[in-house]
Amino acid sequence: MSLAFHTDAGHHLGTDTIVGTLAIYSTRDAEFNKKYPDGRSRLTNRDFADMLSTQIVDDIRAKEQPNWTQRELWDKRYSEATYATIPSALLELLSHQNLGDMISGNDPEFRFVVARAIYKSMLKFLATYHEVPYIVQPLPVDAFSANLDSGKAQLSWHPVDDPLEPTAKPKQYVVYTRIGNSGWDNGVLVDQPKYETPALDQGKIYSYKITAVNEGGESFPSNILSVCNNGSDTTVMVVDAFDRVSAPEVINQGNFTGFAGWLDEGVAWGNDLSTIGSQYNFNQLKPWIANDEPGHGASYQNRTAMLPLGNNFDHVYSHGVAIQAAGYNVVSCSRKALENGTVSLTGYPMVDVIFGEEKTTEKPGGVEKYTLFTPQMQKALTDYCSSPSARLFISGAYVGSDSFESEHRDVTAGEKNFVRNVLGYFGRTDHATASPLVKATTGSPLPVFDGKFGFNMEYRPDMYRVESPDAIEPADSTGTTILRYVANNKSAAVACDKGYRVVTLGFPFETITTPEQRAAVMKEILGYLRKK
Repeated sequence: MSLAFHTDAGHHLGTDTIVGTLAIYSTRDAEFNKKYPDGRSRLTNRDFADMLSTQIVDDIRAKEQPNWTQRELWDKRYSEATYATIPSALLELLSHQNLGDMISGNDPEFRFVVARAIYKSMLKFLATYHEVPYIVQPLPVDAFSANLDSGKAQLSWHPVDDPLEPTAKPKQYVVYTRIGNSGWDNGVLVDQPKYETPALDQGKIYSYKITAVNEGGESFPSNILSVCNNGSDTTVMVVDAFDRVSAPEVINQGNFTGFAGWLDEGVAWGNDLSTIGSQYNFNQLKPWIANDEPGHGASYQNRTAMLPLGNNFDHVYSHGVAIQAAGYNVVSCSRKALENGTVSLTGYPMVDVIFGEEKTTEKPGGVEKYTLFTPQMQKALTDYCSSPSARLFISGAYVGSDSFESEHRDVTAGEKNFVRNVLGYFGRTDHATASPLVKATTGSPLPVFDGKFGFNMEYRPDMYRVESPDAIEPADSTGTTILRYVANNKSAAVACDKGYRVVTLGFPFETITTPEQRAAVMKEILGYLRKK
């Protein structure tokens, strides 16, 4: 079979109207024959186009955009649909010229749903064509955790059923292992959603990712977790709470519309292959004239071939390397494992929560995702901090602004009180600095590198960029500012001592520029937290 994957043109004013999905087929070949060389009718092209369009639109409406438009099926002699001597169709997924379409089109989650829908339509068409059953590959697992017991890693996770596809149930799993910064092995096939590893070499960091498999294939991988048996009597639990991917911020002010990367560039899934630069023409009344005068939506080419990194779901490793260098053991879990109660923080002498670029993100249809301090996260951290022995380290670009500066939701008083009273700080402002350098305050427990170190605000293929770090300040007399941004002296980090201790950075720890700086900063933070 053959599929031509296109995007269409055409636009509407505003953001509400969606051009949507069109499928094209041809019931006649180049010589106007109505049959394939094998004698089958070319009406099967229509079957494929119909299955393709319907699967895509149904899945988009169910998972991403309830108002997605399904356009016509065209029987027209476009070359991609005409010249093939096998079942074929031409897909116009959406309009790349229409802002309403591209709000979804720039979202990595939308792209995943569409790609999976195309795969499923091909699978179902081929199964129908050849009169055989089909099974859809599983979705990625979640609620992943990685602990240590008797020198071995204990891994567990939860399978994920696909409500759109009853056949997409996992039957087995593959556990992949990486030692240090080496490559991944070929994996171990297991029957249950858990695995005990062989004994680990002391002092080495082991990383793991899980895929689900069935007769239909193998899922995308889970996030990556790491452990290290460092021979210490102290173990740090690292919580990977950065699972956000999203399109850039949308601005819609009269005829001034587009993607406002200066507010929020969004988060790519892995390295960003699609964005060539930031938009500069926001006048939706400006028409396309030529490729050199493209009108509304025109962008610079400042990111062509740069492949900057977004979320690679591998943040525990850089934290783990720094924790290992400080002399402690490392275990880890995903946000879902903590929030659903699979993992409890009770008993861990220190906890490191990675928020990265997590923040509340509004999806089409009004659905909100990726809030930092969900009720479940608040409960888990409040329960942990109920013990005077609790030691908590938090970092992220939106640790203050998601609760105190959020424009997309009504933040509850309870959430703000949690941040103030339990974590000991409040959000002063987002976009705290355009200069990625911080300095230690007088008496700070972080007097590293002559009191200064940097974090990443550049486009890099190996580290995501922080476009909007937060300024956070102590909520009361139990807290103190321990870092300030060099450019403007705004408060960049807060240490709080309420019997239990909390250190919070207003920028992601994993974006500190070099491994040496990360190791030094982590050593100072953990040393302060552990101090009697």
